[in-house]
Amino acid sequence: RGHVPIPLGFRNMSPTPHSSGFARLASGLFAKPSRMSCLADFLRGCLHFDHFQTDRIMVEEIRVCVRRLPGTEDLSLPSYMTEQAAGMDLFAAVAGQTTILPGERKLVPTGVVVALPEGYEAEVRPRSGLALKYGVTLVNAPGTIDADYRGEVGVILINHGPAPFIVRRGDRIAQMVVHRVCRVVWAACGELSATERGDGGFGHTR
Repeated sequence: RGHVPIPLGFRNMSPTPHSSGFARLASGLFAKPSRMSCLADFLRGCLHFDHFQTDRIMVEEIRVCVRRLPGTEDLSLPSYMTEQAAGMDLFAAVAGQTTILPGERKLVPTGVVVALPEGYEAEVRPRSGLALKYGVTLVNAPGTIDADYRGEVGVILINHGPAPFIVRRGDRIAQMVVHRVCRVVWAACGELSATERGDGGFGHTR
C-alpha cells in the first residue's frame, strides 16, 4: 500500500524542455496512442489504494507528552473507550476512596500531567452516565487545560444527587477532549455589521 508502480511506458519517455513531471507526462501521452492505454491502466491501479477512496475519513492524530505522577503507575492513562469516541476517560487517582456528600464539591486528582502542543487545548467534561445515575457532574464544565499548563489534571466534581457519592481509585470520573484553538486579534470598530437579531439575548427567541 502507498507505493504506486509507474508503467513502463512512462518510465521510458524522452525528456522535454519542461521542468514539471506533469508536462513530461502530457508530452508523452500525445506522442504515441499506446501511452494512453498505459495511463488508463495506471489510473485503474490507483483506484485500489486507500488514499484514493472517498468512503474513509482521515482523523487527525497528534502526539501529546504525558507524565504519570509517582504512585499512580497502576492507573490507566486517559483512554478512548470506543473506536470513534471524541473524549478520553479520566481516572481517579484517589488513595483508596473518597466520598462527596450531597451538595458538596471536591477536587479529584487524575495522576497525570500533560504537555499539549501549542495551538491546542483540552476540555474536561462530565460523564453522562454519572450525571444521569447519580447527579454527579463538574462545577466548571467544561474545564480548560491550556497548552502551557504543567500541573496535574484535576477534576472538580459536584454531587447534585440525594445520596453520598463514593469515588474509588481507578473510577472513570470525567472525559477529556482535545481541540485546536485560534488566537484573537481585536480590531476596534466604531460600528458593527447589522443583523436581524441585533442585541436580542437571554431567551428572546421564546
